[in-house]
Amino acid sequence: MLVGCRQTHEKVGQTTMKTWLTTWGGFLVSVLTVACSVMPAAVKNEAVSDVAFNDLVQDASRYTGQTVILGGYVVEVRNEQDLSRLIAVQAPLGIGDEPKSKDMSQGRLIVEYKGFLDPEVYTKDRKITVAGKLLGSSATEKGQANFPFVRMAATQVHLWDKERPLERDPYWHYWRYPYPYPYLYPWGWPHPYVW
Repeated sequence: MLVGCRQTHEKVGQTTMKTWLTTWGGFLVSVLTVACSVMPAAVKNEAVSDVAFNDLVQDASRYTGQTVILGGYVVEVRNEQDLSRLIAVQAPLGIGDEPKSKDMSQGRLIVEYKGFLDPEVYTKDRKITVAGKLLGSSATEKGQANFPFVRMAATQVHLWDKERPLERDPYWHYWRYPYPYPYLYPWGWPHPYVW
């Protein structure tokens, strides 16, 4: 009788634990997915998703007026009377909507922003992620330029931090122990990573 109760209790405990892990695991994954984006959740939900850059260029009339999130690397910023025009090399977005390598570029972004973007801050090769309404592309605006581009009116502009090279200690050599005398690994043998 006791054995039967114990087995039933263990099954209930396992089921409860599985349910708890499934519920909280799903919640955690959804929170981390939304929390990783640099764009606000409302903008992220409104934006057209899973559209390739080439599709935006070729079929811009279909997506005109819809919110898109794109990224790239700043080429130049021009401030005009009532807006700032930012030109960037397009790059596909990776984790957290951070632009990947510019070697993967398929064209340019022409971003019109109502406000001032300081050219001293938005300098060449800084990473940006932009959300805004699609205005047109090289396919719909003939004669503008001879390269593929997308023109958009930005509502959100995220400037990524500058990438800094890893600093290394000048006295530490990865292939030697940092002290001037040879460090003998256990029992007088040289360290296996010295060779």
